[in-house]
Amino acid sequence: MFKKKENMSFGQALALLKEGKRVGREGWNGKGMFIALMPALKLPPFSSQEPGAKVNDRTAKFIGNDTPLDSQPYFAMRTATGQWQPGWLASQSDLLSEDWFLVADADVAAADEKKKEDSGETKLTVIVPDNVAAGSEKVLKFLDKYPHTGAHRDAAEARQHMHFTVPAADADELVIRLGNMGFHAEYAQSEKQAA
Repeated sequence: MFKKKENMSFGQALALLKEGKRVGREGWNGKGMFIALMPALKLPPFSSQEPGAKVNDRTAKFIGNDTPLDSQPYFAMRTATGQWQPGWLASQSDLLSEDWFLVADADVAAADEKKKEDSGETKLTVIVPDNVAAGSEKVLKFLDKYPHTGAHRDAAEARQHMHFTVPAADADELVIRLGNMGFHAEYAQSEKQAA
């Protein structure tokens, strides 16, 4: 989704992050993903009468109304679904890869526009082996906000195929997350999306 210019090591990417740039990897499965280094942030307490920014009520709930915020720098990731995930940690693969690239502001804006265009639906199929305890229930619970459109059992291969309708923009991320749970998932373009 982003224009890849020149590839670099994690060390080179880290130097760019420290300069306030965004970076991504070609090896990541999701489209539109990048990481950024969020700088330290100090704010007066929620109870402060000073004008300007201060600790919000959500944070004060955990640190106290009279406690100033002293947030240390951290990495955050923009996920394939466009969500902001604080606390990103590099895997061994991330550290050793040479496929890092700079993500430009224009690329982020173009990715956001493309995501809006790709807001159709797709059919997601999750394959649940019979030997997975409560596998179907786990899948139904994880995908509870998406319409379950049916299922069929493949007796010869001792597995069940469960079908859901999901936003096309969520499909890549769902396949990754279901894979992390031990399930094979795949999707195909639906008639509605193709129209």
